[in-house]
Amino acid sequence: MGDNKKTATSKELFDNDDKNNEGATVMISYSRKDKAFVKNIYDALAIDDRLIWVDWEDIPPSNDWLDEIHKGIEQSDCFIFVLSPDSNKSEVCNWEVDHAVKNGKRIIPVVCRDVDYREVTKNNQNICSRSLQKLLSILVV
Repeated sequence: MGDNKKTATSKELFDNDDKNNEGATVMISYSRKDKAFVKNIYDALAIDDRLIWVDWEDIPPSNDWLDEIHKGIEQSDCFIFVLSPDSNKSEVCNWEVDHAVKNGKRIIPVVCRDVDYREVTKNNQNICSRSLQKLLSILVV
């Protein structure tokens, strides 16, 4: 998938004690069907020395895999959730969002493809609503 030299492994995130990195560490949660869109986000964020955790491979869920995902979320400064009909219905994406919420992560929802609001899971509705409220409070100074 192109030049992934700045894609962080979970080990790099765990071992990264240097808080002087250029920018926050980021984890991106997405559906595999939105991979091209996520690659564009990745490329835009990778212009500096930021560590970006993206699972580019179709790894079958297992305990080790889930532990690595959880550690990646816990060690990231912010969590980007790419919202699409597929990520909204993805059990794994929803696990990741739940874990990010439980760990108090800064969650940035990015809409990739339109989703009928009535079909968005309750947790994802709350995340989008809180993010919009925060954005509005910043813009209305």
